[in-house]
Amino acid sequence: PRSCSAISADRIRHAYHRLSRKWHPGNGALRRKSRHGFGVRGAPVGDEEVGLEMFKKFREVTEAYLVLRDAERRRIYDECGFEGLKHSERFYEEPIFDRCPFAVFDQFFSGEDPEDREFLLMNGVPGGHSASESEDASDDDGMMWTRGAP
Repeated sequence: PRSCSAISADRIRHAYHRLSRKWHPGNGALRRKSRHGFGVRGAPVGDEEVGLEMFKKFREVTEAYLVLRDAERRRIYDECGFEGLKHSERFYEEPIFDRCPFAVFDQFFSGEDPEDREFLLMNGVPGGHSASESEDASDDDGMMWTRGAP
């Protein structure tokens, strides 16, 4: 896998902006697709399974965002992989794996952070259309990682 250190802060915000809306468990577009007999990965599933799978992806997107936006955590991930990052998180006062993904989502889209607010002003706040309607299913924008070594 590629190194995360070369990814810009704007690219990280853009990827989180798009993917968090796409995988948010409240995203009706993905739920409607699942009602036609196929789930997120194409397997027939019920609404509860789709909701759980969406939540897992949403949590993964949030964790990736929190790691990539923090230079020290990004360095640890680049050098030690996911297991090294998990080990190092035990020493933080607030580990990223304990953060509520919905709180991170709300904080990002409220513009509490001045840099996030500037990004939202330049790129727009979601309004009326879902991410899945305006974007491809391609997730190749540096946000996701494998849960193995880098």
